[in-house]
Amino acid sequence: MSNSRLTPRTEFLVHNKEILSETERIMLNDIYMPMIGSISASIYIYLHDSSRKFKPLEVRMHSEFIDEMNMTLSTFSEEIEKLEAVGLVKTYVSNDSHVDQLIYEVKRPLDAEHFFNDPMLSMYLFTKIGSTSFNKKREYWKYPSLPQNITNVSRKFTEVFSNFSLQPLNIREDSYHGKNKSDGSYVELDDFDFEVLFTHLKGTFVDRKFFTKTVRENIVKLAELFSLNAYDMKSVVIKATDKTKGIDLNILRRAALDYYRYEKEAEPTKVNVETIEKVESKDEEKADYFSQLDKISPVTRIRQLRNNNPSRNDEILVTRLVTETGLNNGVINILLEYALLQKDGQLYDNYVFKIARDWESKGYQTAEEAKNAARSFYKNQSKKKYNNYKVNRQAVEPKWFTESTKEKEHTEKRVTKKQSASIKDAIDRFRKL
Repeated sequence: MSNSRLTPRTEFLVHNKEILSETERIMLNDIYMPMIGSISASIYIYLHDSSRKFKPLEVRMHSEFIDEMNMTLSTFSEEIEKLEAVGLVKTYVSNDSHVDQLIYEVKRPLDAEHFFNDPMLSMYLFTKIGSTSFNKKREYWKYPSLPQNITNVSRKFTEVFSNFSLQPLNIREDSYHGKNKSDGSYVELDDFDFEVLFTHLKGTFVDRKFFTKTVRENIVKLAELFSLNAYDMKSVVIKATDKTKGIDLNILRRAALDYYRYEKEAEPTKVNVETIEKVESKDEEKADYFSQLDKISPVTRIRQLRNNNPSRNDEILVTRLVTETGLNNGVINILLEYALLQKDGQLYDNYVFKIARDWESKGYQTAEEAKNAARSFYKNQSKKKYNNYKVNRQAVEPKWFTESTKEKEHTEKRVTKKQSASIKDAIDRFRKL
């Protein structure tokens, strides 16, 4: 949700058909809150509970969140985006040009079965809390299946209630209070071309009837998460399919992850790194360099920076940046360059996410904006570092740090000629990776 036009007097409506059960509230606190944080969770509860105090679809003002929840609109906008991403809220905008109005549709949390079968949500929770806590939560929400070798002897409705008269009933298509369950992590089914996949699967034992709505949703999410096309997904689907039982979602997720790790990562990068560096070296074309960074996937960029050999931790961190933050590609790419250069080619989770959260809160949208933020962040951190520690170690600086003449002079005062040469060599070596 863009907050570019959000003001205290921006109108909003809440579409809420829900009455949350105790189990769903526990699910929200136990499973969703570790992913979205307590502020987003409190906004969700407020939207749900406060809607009972108003008439359905009653017009309200966003100043309500400032007054009732004691938060700024920028914080509200950032936090509700997390609710949108995990499928707990859908946001709509009025198409009437003269109406400044948003509609927030409140959705139920997924039940445990659907949550843990959602590849994006379950993997994201795993990266947030680690394997030990993840497995504990999954075990807590498990419930045994019915025993085997049993027969249903329940009476049918017509066998028990046989003495009533069926009168003609005019059924109207009204909307009632009831389930409006979350669809999970938000992606569009049209993002993946299933017809191309079916073409690739011709002649195999994989039947079209195996592609239920749930299976299709999982395929779309996995394809988006791991950049898999229809041909890639063919191999994944075949490995996850049983001739009689159909497609196993757990095997499908593992197969997609394995395919990405051992097949996609082995492919040569399609973006010419030398071209990017050549563009950046020309002052008059710097804007083109940052424009290209805005278009490059962070997964591709980390492979470029790691000479097509990123570590498993690199991939997990990049995946978390993409799924856990609202940062655009260009911003993440600048962040990766900056973090690698400042930490001698290492990516430390705490360091990276400290910067990421700061940039996210300030709403940076492009690589150009992130570049300016990185330079500012670098100056502030350098001051703290040299004030707090007696260390005479010059941090490696990317080329776009030295655009300001004033900063160049400041750097020259701090660094000897020998250090400067060493830094330049380090930058050159890094940018050839």
